Amino acid sequence: MTCGRCKGFMVDEWRPDFSPETFVWRCINCGSIVDPLIEQNRRTRMAEQLLLEPVEALQ
Repeated sequence: MTCGRCKGFMVDEWRPDFSPETFVWRCINCGSIVDPLIEQNRRTRMAEQLLLEPVEALQ
């Protein structure tokens, strides 16, 4: 997996401070952390933006 921030290498890591049963992805270059909830929120936000773009272009 590649980091969305710096394009660095991501490693999966167990972080019990986030959740006892969930692994997260951590970039070894910049330290960015992505867990399943962060990823879900990003996808939801991107989908909302795609739906709103045509409406804003018509105004």
